[in-house]
Amino acid sequence: MHRPLTIVALAASGLFVFASTATAETITVCANGCDYTSINDAIGDSSNGDVIQLAAETYFEGEQIDPGGKAITLRGVLNKAGEPASVLDGAEAHRVLVCQSGESGATSFENLVIQNGSDSDRGGGMYNYQSSPALINCTFTGNYADYAGGGGMYNENYSSPILTDCTFTSNSASRGGGMHNFSSSNPTLTDCTFTSNSAAQWGGGMRNGGGSSPTLDNCTFTSNSAEYGGGMYNIVAIPSLTSCTFMDNSCKYFGGGMYNRDSSPTLTDCTFASNTSGYGAGMYNDESDPTLTNCTFTSNSADQGGGMYNFIFSYPTLTDCTFTGNSASSGGGGMRNFNSENNPILTGCAFCENIGGNIYGDWVDDGGNCLAIGCDDSDGDGIPDCGNQDSDLELSVPSEYDSILAAIDAAAPGGVITIDAGVYSPFQTVNTRGKPITIRGTVDANGDPATIIDGGGQIRVLECTAGESVDTVFENLVIQNGFSTNGGGMYNASSSPTLNNCTFTDNSAEFDGGGMYNLESSSPALTRCTFTENSAEYGGGMHNASSNPILTDCTFTGNSNLDQFGSGGGMYNASSSPTLTNCAFTGNSAGYGGGMYSRFSSPMLIDCTFTSNSADDGGGMYNTNSGDPILIGCAFTSNSADENGGGMRNFASSPTLTDCTFTSNSADDGGGMYNIVAIPSLTSCTFENNSSSQDGGGMYNASSTTTLTSCTFVDNAADAYGGGMYGESSSPALNGCTFTNNSADTGGGM
Repeated sequence: MHRPLTIVALAASGLFVFASTATAETITVCANGCDYTSINDAIGDSSNGDVIQLAAETYFEGEQIDPGGKAITLRGVLNKAGEPASVLDGAEAHRVLVCQSGESGATSFENLVIQNGSDSDRGGGMYNYQSSPALINCTFTGNYADYAGGGGMYNENYSSPILTDCTFTSNSASRGGGMHNFSSSNPTLTDCTFTSNSAAQWGGGMRNGGGSSPTLDNCTFTSNSAEYGGGMYNIVAIPSLTSCTFMDNSCKYFGGGMYNRDSSPTLTDCTFASNTSGYGAGMYNDESDPTLTNCTFTSNSADQGGGMYNFIFSYPTLTDCTFTGNSASSGGGGMRNFNSENNPILTGCAFCENIGGNIYGDWVDDGGNCLAIGCDDSDGDGIPDCGNQDSDLELSVPSEYDSILAAIDAAAPGGVITIDAGVYSPFQTVNTRGKPITIRGTVDANGDPATIIDGGGQIRVLECTAGESVDTVFENLVIQNGFSTNGGGMYNASSSPTLNNCTFTDNSAEFDGGGMYNLESSSPALTRCTFTENSAEYGGGMHNASSNPILTDCTFTGNSNLDQFGSGGGMYNASSSPTLTNCAFTGNSAGYGGGMYSRFSSPMLIDCTFTSNSADDGGGMYNTNSGDPILIGCAFTSNSADENGGGMRNFASSPTLTDCTFTSNSADDGGGMYNIVAIPSLTSCTFENNSSSQDGGGMYNASSTTTLTSCTFVDNAADAYGGGMYGESSSPALNGCTFTNNSADTGGGM
């Protein structure tokens, strides 16, 4: 093909300038009657600005089509429906298109179907390397890529193609079924659709990684699938999406609509609807901080986090977003936040009619948010009429709200949730999320709690983890059958709620606090609460770690450790100073400290009783490692230890006891009390009818400095030495003490 030579004369200057101008031409390619039958041959003879015009037929080139850096247009034709009718077919043998010579937007592809391309590495339909061509009204379908992925298209190394009105359908790859953008590639997509694409691993519709920041406007992702990120998967990426829709996408694990890992996408006016996954059906965030404005999540469903799931170190910001009709079988129908390291910031957002609770976990309320049951929209503006939630101070379950979780969502500060008598089995832990509210059950004719919250042996029942104070109140509740690693019945972290007339029964924990676990300076106040038949390795009834709860008129009965090496059947204290008044420990059992075990702790007990508790050591109480309790007016009766200290065992501790009694306790050594390397101080205490099968029926002192003032030892017995008291390498100081009717084989009194 020849091009004319044009001569331009500049007579005034006496100069002649010769310029060869390539006039843009249209080159036709078809099976018969065109300039060429091969597209690549036509490209080889084309020049910048030329248009290669295809016919309404299918082209099998036998190799990939490469414009070679030329600024040309490869243009197909449309059928009567306005759809591309020119088909480029890779016959499942090779990639269809490639741009790898720095092509810009001056190289364009229009009205084409790119189908059946295949590559063992990347880009089955099209591969762009350091190139940014333009694509208009193109369809990528049935393409496949294996290793690096990008079944429909793969963009790499600063490739930023511009796509308008393009469709990606039924493409597949290991990752990025429809499109894969990698290594700082930033394509722009407008009015594009991704439908029924699939990835064996990540990103059924699209995968973005390696610092890529694609821009999408009015794009839709429908029915795409993958193991992670059914619609889109972002890893170390910053995509920007406006007016995009993710619908009916699915994945096996995380992020049915979108999965973000170490990424910060920006989404405006986007919709996530009817997506499914195990976690985060609409969106799943892992160490990611997406920003969402005026987005809608509706009818998405997952096991956890129907609308959105925020995993560790994720801090999304949501403004004017709506979550409605989403569901989660195991919690967080609208949104689920993994732990306190996930605090999404919500402003002006509405959550309603989400099955499984509106929000599970901690979040930051930046104002104007609404969490409600119904989604009435009386003004038809598409936004639920939540009204002023601050006025919702009286709530009832189940007459007004069908679940406790839903009532908590709707409750305003100062609100009271009243729960009818009955058994309630929440599918997720009841978390008050820092709200100063009262959750009040119903009592029976005897004044006992008749409202039961049952964990079913599967979940923890209650938790306060957002700094709750005494203004968060639980009343007249039975907390039962809870299970967790720590705190089967209730878990308090840096929180100090109030509990009145509550019963904890049959709860268990693998490690700490079967009934209740308090940690991180938690100081809950408990009045007339009962802990019965709870179990854990440490602290069957209650475990306190660096916490100082206050208990009044509480009882611990029949609580135990999981095995003989556990400690604190009733209560375990570690670096804690709880205060107990008129509390009773009865029939609890442990390896160490059947009733109570204290380590580096200084509990204060006033008018408390320890009765019929048992352990290998310290049947009633065990104090160790600077465990320095203060006991006033306490009674230890009929407690037993297989080895030492039927009533109390003290090791490297300095307990102070005033007006306390030890009666009918038993052990091998130290039926009433056993002290080793200890400095106990006792005033006006009585040891009566205690017994030991070996030494020290009333008290056994080994390498200890014991001070006793006005104490009485009466009717104590030892089979071997020291019916009243036995000392080994010890120098007890006795002031005004009496020993009466004590008996032993040797040394009846001492």
